[in-house]
Order: sequence, then structure tokens, then C-alpha cells
Amino acid sequence: MTLPNTTQHELAFGATFLRAQKLGSDCAPVTGAGARILTTAIVNFTATPVIKEGTTYEWNTGGGDQMAEVRRADKIRRYDLQGTIATIDREFLYLLFGGQLLVADTGHTFEGDTIGWAAPSLTSPDNNGVYLEVFSDVAYEGAGDCAGAQVGLAVTGHIMPRALLTPGEWSLSDGAILVPFTGQSFVNPTASLDPFGDWPAVGTVPNNSAYMQIDYAALPTGDAPGSQTAA
Repeated sequence: MTLPNTTQHELAFGATFLRAQKLGSDCAPVTGAGARILTTAIVNFTATPVIKEGTTYEWNTGGGDQMAEVRRADKIRRYDLQGTIATIDREFLYLLFGGQLLVADTGHTFEGDTIGWAAPSLTSPDNNGVYLEVFSDVAYEGAGDCAGAQVGLAVTGHIMPRALLTPGEWSLSDGAILVPFTGQSFVNPTASLDPFGDWPAVGTVPNNSAYMQIDYAALPTGDAPGSQTAA
């Protein structure tokens, strides 16, 4: 693959696609039906680093003058997340936030199908979160998005390897229901298992970072058998 010239700046824009894989009790990806979801219903997304300030060491003379100072680098503890989705797909809400799926009873319309979702409560089982990836489009300085096909990099994936998410305030009005959410992203020691199976870089997904970004030649479209896809 030919990489873009280092003097030609790559720009990422928009929030176009989201995919998530449920994590189990050991934070490893869960497989099987309902464990993965893909959607274009992402409206916006923000990740803010939470910093652990580095230690400063200072030595002074007996007269109070500074002899030397050493400053350790700041470290990233985690990322605080917030975003908005424009869907009330119940399997999607359940996968992202936990809670309970509500299934139509025998003798009722849509018998056996999911017809609702109950938000998690204080007594709900612990939710180990999801492996979350949000995609943005790519453009290049002086060429716009036309350059993407030339260099083979069309989209950028923003990976949160262990995202714990909580739904926010919503309202009913003359328009679609938007579901805001907040959360945190943490390091995931099992990230190297690559739940989607299409990691394009040499080696495995790093398991020592709470946020990664990676370029793809095209928007991933593959899905796991039996997994759920929200429009």
C-alpha cells in the first residue's frame, strides 16, 4: 500500500459509522447472536483524555535557590466519552448500555420478537462494556476526499477497546428521538483478540492504550453470523 506524502496532511471529518462488540466478564469479546452491532445512526462523538499529572521533583539550596527540577510526563488515565445516536433499536440499546430486552409473549403480536428495552437499574448485573469503533471519513490537503482512492486510505476508525456507556437525557418532540450517552474508555488487556478480525496494521491491536486510530482502505462491511445490524 502506498502511504500519503508526509507533507500532505490527512484530515478526518464526520462521524459516519459505528460498530460495537459486547465484552464478557474477562473483557474478552463475546461471540454469537446479538453480540455485535453496526449502525450509521451515530450523530456525534467526543473523546476527552483524563490526565494523571506527572510528578515534579525540585531541589533547593540551603539559601532557598533552586538547584534542579525534574518533571515527569503526564499520563492518560482513560478517555471520557460522550455522543449521540439517532435510533431506538432495542438490541442496539441493550448491547451498548445493558439492561433488559423485552420479548413479545405467547399469543401477542410479534410473539417471540424483541419489542422493548428496559434501562439498567441499581440492581442490574455488572456490564463489562463494549469494544467500540467510530468511523470518520478521510480527506487530504489540496485534494479533498478524491485522494482517498489514490493512496488506499478511505476511512479512519477510532477505537475505544473497553467502553462503559450510560444513556443520557432524551425528550419527545416533533422529530426523531435522539439518545445521548456518556461513558469512559479504558485499556483492555484482551484488545489483541481483535473482535472484528480486520485489524490492518502489523501485529495485533495494542492492549495498552485506551484509544487508538487506524486507517482502512474502505469502510468495513463484514458482520458476524447471527449478529444484529441497526439501520
